[in-house]
Parts: sequence; C-alpha cells; structure tokens
Amino acid sequence: MPASSQDSWQKTIKMAKQRNSGNRWEGKCKKMQFDPYYKGELMNLFKELKTLIPKTASSSIDYEVYFRYLALCFDPNSPLVAEVEELKRRRDIARKEIGFIGEGDLLVEWNFLKFTRSRLWQLIFVNECLFDSTAEQLLQPLDGSTEEEKLKCAEKQAKLRKEMSLIYAEITSLRRQMFSGDDELEAVATKSMPVNAESMSNYLKSGRDED
Repeated sequence: MPASSQDSWQKTIKMAKQRNSGNRWEGKCKKMQFDPYYKGELMNLFKELKTLIPKTASSSIDYEVYFRYLALCFDPNSPLVAEVEELKRRRDIARKEIGFIGEGDLLVEWNFLKFTRSRLWQLIFVNECLFDSTAEQLLQPLDGSTEEEKLKCAEKQAKLRKEMSLIYAEITSLRRQMFSGDDELEAVATKSMPVNAESMSNYLKSGRDED
C-alpha cells in the first residue's frame, strides 16, 4: 500500500475510534441542533458548520470530531448539559465521550454558541441596548426651575438607576448562560463581536442571507 494511502487509512481508523469512544447518550440527542453520534460525515450533512470556522482557525483541528464535542458540551438540548452544570467537568466528560483530543479554537466555540443559542444572544443584545438608552437618560442634567420640579427630576433619576441595576443583573445572568461561566470564551466573544446595534444587525442579516 502506498504511503499516502496508508496514512489516509490510518487517519480513517483513528477517526472511527474517536467517534465510537463512547455511547452514553446515544439515541438521546434528538432535540439537539445535530446528533453528535451521527455516523456519517457530519460537515457534509450540516454544511453550515463550515461557516463557523474563521480563516484564522487552525487547519490541524479535526473539525468532524470537534463539532461533535462542542455540540455535546454546549448545545442547550444536550443531555450532558442537562446533567452537568460545571463547565470544566462537562468539557472533560464531552472530550472523553466523543474522543476529541488536542486544542480547540475559542473563536470557533464562540461561533458555535451563536449557532446554537441565537435567541439568547438576541435577548442579551436587547437588554444591553436598553441599558445604554437608560444610561443616556440618566446622564441628562437635572431640569426644572422650582424645587418641586428638581425633586421630580431627582426621583426620576433614582428610578432610572434602579432600572439600570435590574437590567445589568439580567445581562450578567444571560451572559453566564451564554458562555457557561467561561471567562476566556466570553472575553474572546466580546473582543471579536461586541454587543451593539450594528454588530447584531449584521449578524441577523448574515443569518437571513444564509437561509
């Protein structure tokens, strides 16, 4: 057998072993975006997965296995997500179950989160826009010529501050859900695509264009 054919055959065997390294939740993933236990070529069936890989991502990653690992670890409908809340432990379990070895790519993971949790991401966006709008109102100078009018303005500002605190608490809670408490992933996501009107508009438009 030629060396190139032998390398290809060994890679096929390795991938098969990786994909069949566990079957703990096989048959229990019907509600997920895709089944991480799918026996065929995942990225040929779900072509949108290729769009989640930025040009800067490493070509040495086996994305067939990597996306299966990400699905089991992050998809909101994953049985593993339902069972294990702690992200580090969930990552370890998903790696062993799927057979993913080596380093991943945080930008790919961030894109995968947007792919599986788009409605949650939109809710974060709406709340952050509302937070900014409330802040603009709060920063307006007190207006009024009488003490009564100034008092009403002060009461309005106090109300706005309380509203901002509640919005911020909700944003914090939603972002924890989005990133599962992973500070590195959240930092990469914020840097690569900060939440603002323009970025969300472009993201939603790209989604419609793909459809």
